[in-house]
Amino acid sequence: MIEASEATENEKIQTGKSMSEYKWRNSTQPLLQQHVYESSTEDNSYNSMPYHKLGKGKIYSGFGSLVAWIIEQKNVLIDGYGGVFFSDIQEEVQKKLEENGFSVKWHFTADYFKSESEVEKMVKPFLGGAEDVWGFKTNLNLKDFFKIDEFLALEKDDQADINIVIGIGAGLLNWDAPSGVF
Repeated sequence: MIEASEATENEKIQTGKSMSEYKWRNSTQPLLQQHVYESSTEDNSYNSMPYHKLGKGKIYSGFGSLVAWIIEQKNVLIDGYGGVFFSDIQEEVQKKLEENGFSVKWHFTADYFKSESEVEKMVKPFLGGAEDVWGFKTNLNLKDFFKIDEFLALEKDDQADINIVIGIGAGLLNWDAPSGVF
């Protein structure tokens, strides 16, 4: 099985497919449905697609609506977790912003991560011994994995129409800017 993370940017370009056309996984399991249709829950039966209403205007679909929201905000933090294809998001958003005539300054959270050796030293006390199956609960926080002073000193570029901080931990930044989470 080929996972999307194994496909290089070059392979995507060679196939001539856009991000939305690219096959993200090879599986017989269906993808999560795009829309939830309300059904009667009077019988209190099992619901394989449970949900909670958030209200209108809280979730957007597609890069067009995301970019329209970004243009309104001017400064945005795009946060997420491991497994989110931030480079693909950045590529699509950049393309649409350029189409609309906006300049954008991208700030990447990964530029402010601590080095691998620093992280290994930080987590070592929580890993347990060589024969242990389990480690120990950590008291580390997400900010501990950043060169936090440098990251928090990050400033907006006043020459750009739009400033976007993208990557894991973007929400840690103390900007007066809304967050989008992927």
